[in-house]
Amino acid sequence: MSRPKVYLAGPITGLTFKEANAWRDRATFELGLEGIECLSPLRGKQHLAAAGPLPNDFDGGAEAVEQDLTDIRSSDALLVNFDGCEGISAGTMAEIGFAGAWYYHRDAPAVISVVPAGNPHDHVFVKYMSDLVVETLDDGIAAVLEVLGRG
Repeated sequence: MSRPKVYLAGPITGLTFKEANAWRDRATFELGLEGIECLSPLRGKQHLAAAGPLPNDFDGGAEAVEQDLTDIRSSDALLVNFDGCEGISAGTMAEIGFAGAWYYHRDAPAVISVVPAGNPHDHVFVKYMSDLVVETLDDGIAAVLEVLGRG
């Protein structure tokens, strides 16, 4: 039996590689302890570690988008983290829309979004396309564990 997979969506543009990976590394560790595999859009891209703030086309555009969509299709859930965002993340919004539609038509779990109060992503579309909206990463990780029967 294969391990459940979770795609880790969240802002990257304007962040350094380290900043964009900090919460993903934590989620990967904590969910990994429960046998859940995490897929990050930044995996295998350590060459970006010295790049400084990442532009919106940080890794080749179309190829990166296709990898992310393939990862979403192969995942059992999407964990989205908007904590700390000051502006709208267009790429993450597209991932939520794609995942929401993909999972909806397959009765598959789940889009879990971390949207603290006052965050610019506190929006009707995020709430509608998410199966669950929580305010902290801890709550998001706990929700993934529960949705995947590990909590």
